[in-house]
Amino acid sequence: INAEYGGGCNMGSRLDDPREERLSFFERTPCATGPPLSRTFSIIATFVFFFSMICFFILVGFRVNLNPWTEGVFTPPDTPSLNRSEWRLPTWIQPSFYTITLEPNFDGLTTHGSEIIHIKITKTTKEIVLHASEITIQNVTLYNRKVSNPIHIKSIDTVEHSGMIFLVLEETIVVKPDSFFEGWLHITFNSKINTVLRGFYRSKYYKNGIPYYLGVSQFEPIDARLAFPCFDEPGFKASFNLSLIIHENEMALSNMPVASKFKIGPLRWVWHFQETPKMSTYLLAWVIGQLDSINSTLNYPDITKELPARDIRIWTVPGHSHEATFALSTALDMIRWYEGYFDIPYPLPKMDLVALPDFSFGAMENWGLLLFRQDLILKKVDDTSAAKKQDVATILAHELAHQWFGNLVTMKWWSHLWLNEGFATFFEYFCTSQIFPDWEMMTQFLAKEEENALLFDSIEHTHALEVDIQRPSEILGVFDPITYNKGASLLRMISSNMGMPKFRNSLRHFLNQFKYSNIETQYLWEAFAQETQNPELPKYLEPWTSQPGYPLIKVTPELGDDRRVLITQHQFSLYHSTPVNNTENLWWLEIPMAIKTDTNYRVQTLLMFSRSMELSIGPNVVWYKANSGQTGFFRATYTDLTWRRLGGYFIAFNVEDKAGLINDALVLARAGLLSYELVTPFVSRLHDQLHPSVWTAALKELQNVAYMSYDSSNTTCYFSVLNYFQSIIPDSRNLNNRTHLLSLLRTRVLNFAVDIETRNDSTVASYLLGIFIDHMQNDHAIPDGLRSAVFKAGAKFYGEEEGYNYVFNRYKTSEDFAEKTILLEALASTSKPNLLQRTLMDSIDESIVPLQDRMNLVNLVSANVYGQDLAWEFLKTNWNNYFNNDYYFESFIGVVSRFSTMEKYQEVSQFFSEHNLGNDRLVAQVLELINNNIKWRTQIVPNMCLYFRL
Repeated sequence: INAEYGGGCNMGSRLDDPREERLSFFERTPCATGPPLSRTFSIIATFVFFFSMICFFILVGFRVNLNPWTEGVFTPPDTPSLNRSEWRLPTWIQPSFYTITLEPNFDGLTTHGSEIIHIKITKTTKEIVLHASEITIQNVTLYNRKVSNPIHIKSIDTVEHSGMIFLVLEETIVVKPDSFFEGWLHITFNSKINTVLRGFYRSKYYKNGIPYYLGVSQFEPIDARLAFPCFDEPGFKASFNLSLIIHENEMALSNMPVASKFKIGPLRWVWHFQETPKMSTYLLAWVIGQLDSINSTLNYPDITKELPARDIRIWTVPGHSHEATFALSTALDMIRWYEGYFDIPYPLPKMDLVALPDFSFGAMENWGLLLFRQDLILKKVDDTSAAKKQDVATILAHELAHQWFGNLVTMKWWSHLWLNEGFATFFEYFCTSQIFPDWEMMTQFLAKEEENALLFDSIEHTHALEVDIQRPSEILGVFDPITYNKGASLLRMISSNMGMPKFRNSLRHFLNQFKYSNIETQYLWEAFAQETQNPELPKYLEPWTSQPGYPLIKVTPELGDDRRVLITQHQFSLYHSTPVNNTENLWWLEIPMAIKTDTNYRVQTLLMFSRSMELSIGPNVVWYKANSGQTGFFRATYTDLTWRRLGGYFIAFNVEDKAGLINDALVLARAGLLSYELVTPFVSRLHDQLHPSVWTAALKELQNVAYMSYDSSNTTCYFSVLNYFQSIIPDSRNLNNRTHLLSLLRTRVLNFAVDIETRNDSTVASYLLGIFIDHMQNDHAIPDGLRSAVFKAGAKFYGEEEGYNYVFNRYKTSEDFAEKTILLEALASTSKPNLLQRTLMDSIDESIVPLQDRMNLVNLVSANVYGQDLAWEFLKTNWNNYFNNDYYFESFIGVVSRFSTMEKYQEVSQFFSEHNLGNDRLVAQVLELINNNIKWRTQIVPNMCLYFRL
């Protein structure tokens, strides 16, 4: 960082409580010191200088005489320097309030900024440390609240690996016991506006071939430091007062409503926003550009409880606000539900939701300014597909849940991220289930989120929910299925065991106790213990967050006594022939055991916190099944005889148990712990299953089976498996009922069918191609829920390139954002290598494919058995120029983790040795997955091919 130092300017005084006095925008704007500033800043600075001097004498000068700081500022001997190798901020420096003014230059991709950070120091120091990355400091001065003379900065040390700057003071601040220093840092700086979807970035979109731009912030997890110097850790909460200086043709949004707007020069306006609540830096946000909106007011005219009316708006790029109608009405219903469930009103005076054309994550929960990919929140008025409505509703429920879990209460450090994302994922389903009860969302949760967590948590290089993060580059790595899906699954298990009323009461107490504060997992356990009046509960819950993995429960009859069973638990590992026998890893389990006898059916609950125990099940038992209702986060297995009985009675189980049985069977067979002979009775019965959750529980594993069976040198097994899977597709005539769940099933099953289809004259291909041709030639609408399967069939089977070219041209011209996502998937589904290569080349042309979709498109091509090697070679060739970005690493795993040969293992290992991804756990996970695929292909697939055939 290039630093130039001036004498600084005194900006007035803060009273003891920073909320007791607020200075005006001008009083908080920097004075003109250091290098020449822009014309805008010079105009503001002139007013600031004279006005702030008056404020200084009035608000500071007299107070110094009345209440001098008795500790003084002087230089004691040998005050040690701070350790430059540390990458966590010291907790004895705390910010309380930021005043930030930013003037972006989108043509030059730079921002000129000025800020005042009010801080409190409780330890003697001669240095102040905070975060700033890729920022040029122009001027920095420290002021003491109680004396008039500034404390000058002698030098600035920059530590790139941690993103920290160390301000070395000319004088030592001495803080005696039970005392503290209060003051403020005044910093002027220049920062970058980047184009890689992080920090403060310029978003680009095209309309009729013409580029348009927006200015967007995305700070989670550690990118606020790219936009302005700050204390960029979630535990350093503060209030923010933001002002943006922008072109008169632009508008601006931030977390809070606009407090004032005024013109300051030719074509330039200041947008000054109200002060935020106390919050973490990663939640500060703004959007600048030209936007349209629709709005409504959140109020409660029919109840006596007084809640203020709050404006709820959804913003889009011009011309698309009408597509936000469903999202707006759903958001209003969900906010009301959350306020009632938590018994805490949404605390901000407004909420803006913005649909963005280019965004790195699916969405971001910034307090009061929620950001979304536009294809995930917008829906055409005439689009009635069940999948689209559900996608919009669930992403809204997730981000709205964060307004309480994540924003109102926030984890202390990223090690506790599951408290943010686990809760948001749980309520994503639970809240949606309350607004749309016919969708059976909690059953869908089991098949989609929990099964995904169980799969990811069964590898050796998984991690505990509470993960030790050693350096900043590891933080993004914990935004994964463990944090989101396992965290949510744990909450589902706890809520089921506690009962929903006690679960809700615990959360109400928890949120009220810690609102505007930071939390750790132990605080949550104590809230549960208090509500259940069980002081031992934290001890039982702690292993679920401190230990990686989960148990495999094995139920076997006692020798010589079929009225008793032995139940054991061991940590499950996906690719070990026997369970991991780790004597240190035990879990507290509540196991509901379903028992069917000749005369009755009952569920018997077992509490287990040992390696093994016995259970009496009584005489004349026909079958038994552990984890009835699939409420526990574990897998279960049995003797071969019991598996055969469960397969024979499969149709008698409820949806949850069907989903659990078929997923457990497929995964245990993949691990070599169950013969595929015992799996086929479950898979064959899918033909008659008409609930999407049962199919969802099986689909991912069936796709993996198909993928692993592919061998370009010998495709016999591959085509045998595909033919078998095609035989279990339900008759499409049974899927025409227009209920939400059957519509979902039709979408998912037909997508699976076209993915595994190899002939254009099959029943499914002919049906879908007929719709595609009619649409292409006559512009007839494609039935809702079928667009994905129809466009895939067209790109894959129609002509040599005609179908592909039609899909490509429609993608380029379509203004339906959800449809564009579907069309990208279709372009990656072709089996022709030359077209797949063309798709890959288009991924790096921003005029065709938005930056946010670049890596996803490469991942889609790699998921095609004919495109995996092409995608890998393309990725290696273009890594440095297009893909070396932290936010792409999750998709990168998808590209390489499907490899199943030693040759590819060595290539990927070599790639990692030459390119430092900065995340050792991620690298280890990828290499483990490939190694496990090698074992699966060589040791399991030959047996599998004997049974998955007609």
